[in-house]
Amino acid sequence: PYWSLGYHQCRYGYHDLQAVEDVRNNFTAAEIPLDTVWFDIDYMERWEDWTFDPALFPEAQVKAFVDDLHASGQKFVVIVDPGILQVDPSWGINYTAYTDGLAADVFVRDGFTGQPYVSQVWPGPTLMPDWFHPNATEFWTNQLKNWHDIAEFDGVWVDMNEVSNFCSGQVCE
Repeated sequence: PYWSLGYHQCRYGYHDLQAVEDVRNNFTAAEIPLDTVWFDIDYMERWEDWTFDPALFPEAQVKAFVDDLHASGQKFVVIVDPGILQVDPSWGINYTAYTDGLAADVFVRDGFTGQPYVSQVWPGPTLMPDWFHPNATEFWTNQLKNWHDIAEFDGVWVDMNEVSNFCSGQVCE
């Protein structure tokens, strides 16, 4: 898209939505053109894909921010790391991407055990979608659609889309 050729602003470390809004306002005050605002992983709740931290990036406020970007002719891009947190039942977390992925059987499997392969990335123990699985496209599309219903992003930055692992050859605990 042509808008992708404009000036973009993204940075890891914006600790809350107000920080992002301040940066955008500073661009305006300094009369620096700004075409697109990106969110890095800071916006996520516990680094879980397709979530917004309810305290730091409340959904309603993110939606209002994105709507205001669009009203100003600006675009919004958000990062997704395909590593899906493997939820331990004792945590009391309801993470739809995890339960939907299990139900659709879309995660990469360990060639020795046949169980989902567990790697370690930002959220901790994670499962990666098997992009060759026949259910993977529907799983991914549904997650994106549900997320887009909250805040109408114009683009998605898919980061770490290979089977990423912060461990280097050993089993991580």
